[in-house]
Amino acid sequence: PNRFIAAAGWNRKVCIWVDGPSSKEPVHHCLEGHTDDIICVEFCPPSIVATGSYDGKIMLWKID
Repeated sequence: PNRFIAAAGWNRKVCIWVDGPSSKEPVHHCLEGHTDDIICVEFCPPSIVATGSYDGKIMLWKID
């Protein structure tokens, strides 16, 4: 099973939630660093998230 759920977009942030039994879990991580809209997110197990943005950058984030 997956451990995390990620969402990203126009606000230039990546929000990560722990995949838990409660739908009211607080945001586990809110990652900021892109200067334009985020257009893709990919998990790289076990603890890396890669994001790409219209700013031309690919960022790697370590999450735990």
